[in-house]
Amino acid sequence: MACLDDAFLELQEMPNFEHDWRAGICAAGTRTAVRRAPLLGLGGGGREHGGLFKFAHKYVDGENLENADHWAFERYQDFVLYTIGDWYLGEKRPLMVCEVESSPGELIGETTGLWAIRCPLKYLFISPFPDLFEQLTSYCATPANGIVDWAGTTYFVIEIPDVPSLPSTWTTCRADVMVDRGIVAFRRV
Repeated sequence: MACLDDAFLELQEMPNFEHDWRAGICAAGTRTAVRRAPLLGLGGGGREHGGLFKFAHKYVDGENLENADHWAFERYQDFVLYTIGDWYLGEKRPLMVCEVESSPGELIGETTGLWAIRCPLKYLFISPFPDLFEQLTSYCATPANGIVDWAGTTYFVIEIPDVPSLPSTWTTCRADVMVDRGIVAFRRV
């Protein structure tokens, strides 16, 4: 979260930052909303300003991981940290996947999308959703939805507020799967 906070502090120096954040305006010349920029950067050539980019570099360097790619901005996931290896030989696997959404209406769909990916760390950053915790709890507790995952998987659902603030202060729900095929049960952090 410190990397996200650093990116936020850097980006808040942009002209009209607070107004653009509140209004949901995209960074100039991009399709990245200003409230997503502390996570993903400014799009195009400005990804290095994003907290997830900074985190990936810090994580890989700090853990002395020689088997991890630094980052990838994907078509189907907003950000993925992969192991190094040949994709076709099954050596390249996601270590962490993040979705960052501006529409609160995508909460359940994006949660289901994360569930479908086998990866130990799964993040969904999303605009405020009424009764987010209750919605997640109800959806995941409904057996027909089949929201289970492998042991060692951790989910974070984090609300991006309408008012700009440090990411470390954002409302967070977390689920830790303890046993294979365990139910994804969120708790407030």
